[in-house]
Amino acid sequence: MSTEAAVQAFQQDFGVLGSTLGTYDAATEARLAAVIDQEQIGNIASWDENTQAATQLMGVANSAHLAGIRVWRLGYQATSFWSALAQSGE
Repeated sequence: MSTEAAVQAFQQDFGVLGSTLGTYDAATEARLAAVIDQEQIGNIASWDENTQAATQLMGVANSAHLAGIRVWRLGYQATSFWSALAQSGE
């Protein structure tokens, strides 16, 4: 797909009005910025994997109705870390 075709598809899919189809202009840029903000594209949160952080992370995930969390470097956590995750997920 060419860049022009991709811009046109975005304009049509997201209702960019007043633009020449396939042309990346100020209206298209503004709508793209709004979509990025609305969908939180590029926003990443990270916590240190200790027991206190795991409890806080699961609390945030539960309150935001997230599907889950990601843990990096499995195998380095204390037993209390896994217990905290199990209790927070209930």
